[in-house]
Amino acid sequence: MINISFDQYQRYKNVANLINRLRTENEVFRILEVGANEHQNLELFLPNDTIFYLDIQIPDQLLNNPQYILGDATEMSFSNDSFDIVVALDVFEHIPPRKREDFINELYRVSSQFFVLTAPFYSPEVIEAEKRVNKIYNLFFKTDFIWLEEHSTNGLPKQEKLESQLKNNHYPYCVFNHGNIDVWEKLMGVHFIAASNPELLMYRQEIDDYYNRYLFDYDFTDSSYRKIFVVGKERSIEAVQMNPHCDIPQDRISKINELVINFYRLATLMNPKQNVPQRDSINKVDMPDYLQVFIDEGQGFKEENSYIVKHITEQSARHFSKEVNYHHSIASIRIDPSNYMGIFKLYNIRFFDNNGETVSRYTISGNYSFVHNYIYLFEEDDPQIIIKFDSTVDLKRIEFDVLRFFDDYRVLIPEIKNDLLTLKDVCEKRLIQINRLNCVVSEITDKKNEASVLLAQKEEELKSMQLEFEILRSEMKIIESKNENEMRIIQEQLALKSNELNRIYNSRVWKLIKRTIKT
Repeated sequence: MINISFDQYQRYKNVANLINRLRTENEVFRILEVGANEHQNLELFLPNDTIFYLDIQIPDQLLNNPQYILGDATEMSFSNDSFDIVVALDVFEHIPPRKREDFINELYRVSSQFFVLTAPFYSPEVIEAEKRVNKIYNLFFKTDFIWLEEHSTNGLPKQEKLESQLKNNHYPYCVFNHGNIDVWEKLMGVHFIAASNPELLMYRQEIDDYYNRYLFDYDFTDSSYRKIFVVGKERSIEAVQMNPHCDIPQDRISKINELVINFYRLATLMNPKQNVPQRDSINKVDMPDYLQVFIDEGQGFKEENSYIVKHITEQSARHFSKEVNYHHSIASIRIDPSNYMGIFKLYNIRFFDNNGETVSRYTISGNYSFVHNYIYLFEEDDPQIIIKFDSTVDLKRIEFDVLRFFDDYRVLIPEIKNDLLTLKDVCEKRLIQINRLNCVVSEITDKKNEASVLLAQKEEELKSMQLEFEILRSEMKIIESKNENEMRIIQEQLALKSNELNRIYNSRVWKLIKRTIKT
């Protein structure tokens, strides 16, 4: 967790701290993170909770992942109170202003206990800081940073407007400030410069590590880049109150400044242009280069059935979007990201048919030597990525993004390292779950064995009781039989006595006696 970028650590560590403050002992939450992207960082900070992720776009490799849900956060398909907690981290500012109120109401509706929202809010200081940071990115990549561009397009949300909505709806809430604006601007500049030169990534990670370890806990200030809202529902949020430090210790400010200065010194010494290898005496700077997309209608790839986007520069992201109009169904598409070998990231690929439906059944091949997380390594010129559809389709629109890295294999190392670390964390989490399951199975087995022993004892007791019952029933039959014999003897004796009385009453002597008595 310490090794992730400072900006993401700020979000996830704060949210984890808040949730844990509101957690009762051994309580496990069912959590939804909206706008989560694909990194699943929340699981690193809350490993014992059950977490799901919702986003309006999901990468192909995650479409079958049961934790990921495709959906619009302003109009979620979940029923009320579907999750204990809903988390929205730096998503609010990317929601169109007309839908922001719906977004907040949906977070409240879908959560049963509370929800947490983090975002940068409008202030002149934040606007200026984002503008300066975006200039750094534009300087290196000749385009605006996509997320900061959205901030500018949508306009940052206003804190007073959100608080007014919460008060009008009687939603209890509290708000915290985190992330000094000056520190955020300084470190984001480091991130963008490091992105332009892979050799600087390791030192940038050291700066992130220092912030995460030694500055994060102090970085609560009114002049913050990010605000954190906790909105209660069934769960009281009184216990969530933080006790922030007033100031970052000066020695730690001095240390982070020293690290940043060292970073810029290294950046000056490492001119990325010097790292571009020359191949066969060809100077690529003087050679034309472009992105080309070929359409195959079943007769192969031909120049006349292609689209060209010129001036593809290193470390410059390019969005390709094209309406296509062909009379025949399309069998496959070929994307040539450049005329030259190198490392390219091809992502956000989307195809739409004539009905506006997304076409998702296809396979990808090409003359690349290696592929990882949409990053393709080509060791020969004329790189090609071929997308073959499972069956011919009537395409209406093609969209994708392509990013060219410097021709340096080391750009792949951080990507693979991050995946390995993520895989390690997932494996460790799964191992913990397996151990817990083994404990549960062991307990169930022990209880089953105890129940089996108890059942055997009860069966023996039942057999003994059945035997006693049979004995008693036999004795009852004997008694009943004996009583029947005694009753029969008594009845016979009574009959004899009755006969004797009748003889006496009918005798002459008795009649004589009766007359004598009457006289």
